[in-house]
Amino acid sequence: MYQLISKETLKEWIASHEQFVLLDVRGEDEWKAGHIGGSVLMPHWFVALKIGDLVPDKNTKIVTYCLSGGRSSLAAKTLTDMGYANVWNLDGGYSAFLG
Repeated sequence: MYQLISKETLKEWIASHEQFVLLDVRGEDEWKAGHIGGSVLMPHWFVALKIGDLVPDKNTKIVTYCLSGGRSSLAAKTLTDMGYANVWNLDGGYSAFLG
């Protein structure tokens, strides 16, 4: 099961250079309109197909986010179903992160 991460905790991880992969699972147009620095674009429909290329170690800490948390929760569930053990989903998504 994945865990929720608050925008405050995520900002702390970013500021402290915590080691994790930040996945933006929105579409390319949304990405181009703005995204969290250091994130990697991987639309949620590609996660199951492409994550192994980006993150082969299933113990790597991964944080998913989308606009509000719906698509990223699906991506986070997919990751945990695939055996990834350290998965987090940004509570409230990119909208909350900006607010």
